[in-house]
Amino acid sequence: MDDTPEEAQQRHLLFMQHLMERGVAWALHNGDGLANFETDEGELLLPLWSSCTAAESALGNFKNYEPIQISKEDLLDWVLPAAESHGMWIGTDLNPSLAGLDVPATYLKEIVSSDYSS
Repeated sequence: MDDTPEEAQQRHLLFMQHLMERGVAWALHNGDGLANFETDEGELLLPLWSSCTAAESALGNFKNYEPIQISKEDLLDWVLPAAESHGMWIGTDLNPSLAGLDVPATYLKEIVSSDYSS
């Protein structure tokens, strides 16, 4: 189920707030790597969530995956650089149908880096 741009924007803002305040994000992992998928527009997307519960809501889309907590440091050191090198976008707090706001990995890396260095 899609959602409105306003709903997607609100979830994105919540994701950013939680990431900056708590210093963690959540992804789905299967032992081989983090869950990602190709969007209808052909973009490779890495979904990240603000909470374990939010990540769990998308498990129906990713068989044999489980939520994993990622620190802000790990986002900056390996997740976002790897995503950036593959031209990936980041889906922030996607809903259970994987709809929401997507931002370039480069953009998210810049935002997190600027806050981290403050």
